[in-house]
Amino acid sequence: TFGLYVTFPIFGNTAYSEDHLNTGEGTVANRRKVRFYPLKSPDGTTVPNAFVFTSEDFVNGDGSFDVNDFFGIVRNVRVAGASTGTGVTVSNLDGAPFDDRLVFNRINIQPPEPLKDEFGNTYNPPPNVVHDRATVRVTNNRTTAITVSSVTVNNGSVWKVLSGPPAGTVLQPGQSVNVTVQFIATTPPATSENETVDPTGVRKNLNGTYAGTLTVNTTDGAKTVQLAGYFQHKNEDNQEANVETLINKVFGYGTNVVGAGQSLVGGGRATPVGEEVMSGLWARVDAGRPVTVRQLAAQHGQGKTATLQWYAQGSSTPSTLFTHAADQGQTYLPTTAAGVAAAGSFNPAGAFGFKNDTEWSEDARNRQEQPGGGFGHHVRFWPARD
Repeated sequence: TFGLYVTFPIFGNTAYSEDHLNTGEGTVANRRKVRFYPLKSPDGTTVPNAFVFTSEDFVNGDGSFDVNDFFGIVRNVRVAGASTGTGVTVSNLDGAPFDDRLVFNRINIQPPEPLKDEFGNTYNPPPNVVHDRATVRVTNNRTTAITVSSVTVNNGSVWKVLSGPPAGTVLQPGQSVNVTVQFIATTPPATSENETVDPTGVRKNLNGTYAGTLTVNTTDGAKTVQLAGYFQHKNEDNQEANVETLINKVFGYGTNVVGAGQSLVGGGRATPVGEEVMSGLWARVDAGRPVTVRQLAAQHGQGKTATLQWYAQGSSTPSTLFTHAADQGQTYLPTTAAGVAAAGSFNPAGAFGFKNDTEWSEDARNRQEQPGGGFGHHVRFWPARD
């Protein structure tokens, strides 16, 4: 993330887009020196990722200022966060899905029961490494100290504050402190909804998503962080969260995954569901920045890895982006064997596609579920909505 600043040598002033950096202004209310507005076309439509900005270099003797001393347009940007000059901010150290939302998963029966491989041989998978802990960083962006009065979760039988500042902790300007929360539920939530991958719903009462809140109370006010945790009774066995549950209830993206009367089980047919975007190939929007990918969840055979690759259009030689650790076949926000987030970036020169283990984003490259072609739709894409 970044901000903008404008320097006015004649006055010896610098105007920053973050209010709290404009400390040369003695009156806090006058520290808003840079303003942003959406750029619009003559017909009134908003231009994507473009903003008009204006800046002020000097406050008049009567305390007024017109914010028109510097005028410009900035493109290829999005809002990363509100100006932090007026209070406390929180940031999710997982990096996903949002700064004010932490996600978790928990599998009740450990170690997992013995499984059978594709040859019918029984084996003992490694214990599940789940994502049952997450950390948020609280930062004081004021120009004066603040005091933390309490750190609480809404349901102590589901969530636990593992570490955080004790009541009375003082945060000086620019100082931060971490709060770590653990998902500790031992029983599923009461729900009539089938959130599992099993369309029959046989195991729906054994699994489900908990929603909660973490509240950090300070003398600057309260900061609330949303908590979402999927409770899974046992490893695999069709008890994992279905796609709608993952995208909407856990990660909170608000995407229309499956429309009324639709199903994800289509026998490989290239039929869109919900807001699905039907494209096997993609192109980079900004040639000056890499394409980035982050794995949000792994729900397959425990003890086995999965590798995500990308390939240039027409190529049969994909390049590996990352492989998650083998003991994280049933977890959220998995890591690699090196302990870093399962994420990667690349700089394609033209159109490209993805390969997830043996499945390609181009239907024609996949095993056809039925004869006649047109039945290899094994990778789906949806827009991520906040």
